[in-house]
Amino acid sequence: KGMSSAKHLFKLVLELKQECLQHEVYLHLFHISGNRMIATGIDGLSRGNQDGGIAVGYDLRKFVPVDRGAFDLGGPRLEKWCRSWMGDDFTPPLTPEGWFSKGHQPGVHLWAPPPGAALGALKQLAQSRQKRPETVTHVFICQRILWSEEWRTRFEKEVDVWFFLHPGSVWTHDMFEPLLVGISFPTRRTKPWMVRHQRNEVVEAGHALSKMSKNCHVQVGDYLRKLWTCQRPLPPLPSSLLC
Repeated sequence: KGMSSAKHLFKLVLELKQECLQHEVYLHLFHISGNRMIATGIDGLSRGNQDGGIAVGYDLRKFVPVDRGAFDLGGPRLEKWCRSWMGDDFTPPLTPEGWFSKGHQPGVHLWAPPPGAALGALKQLAQSRQKRPETVTHVFICQRILWSEEWRTRFEKEVDVWFFLHPGSVWTHDMFEPLLVGISFPTRRTKPWMVRHQRNEVVEAGHALSKMSKNCHVQVGDYLRKLWTCQRPLPPLPSSLLC
């Protein structure tokens, strides 16, 4: 983080940047969880351990799924969880082609892009909200990869309520990073016009859901079911999470 005081590390990074410029290589660095780093073998390799991960020939790209969406990885478990609180409003995740067409039509839309394409999907979601603010509901689900580096600002701008779904029964521990789940509700002609205008309640709900997901994904789904049917005012949170 920042400027290292170790001269040999600074020299190494400087040489790497110079090589990238010389060979016209775009080097994109992003954060991964410590557990993912261990699984890839990078952590062990730095200690001279060459018995696992990329050290024995595995493709690094398989350990960093920037090209696969949440439903590609979570499969039926994630779909069942979404159905449990979206009910009959559940629709299959939009395809990349659907981001530019179906996602701009009235209705409920589920976005689950790969992390590498999350920013592009969010830009289309933003256009959909601008076109039909009163008739579209968006649910955005994506792994927390490239989040801080690429799409965090846009994500927080476009959704009303968001939280981390930590690994557990729905999003299993072998996924390493948590899921980002965000919901954008339609606007209406009476105050509060947008759900996010209930600022204190929305922030408190996001924090509580993130905390709740560390222990029980079912409990998160129960609260989201209430939120899905009534957003103004937001449903009360369990008293155990209000401390």
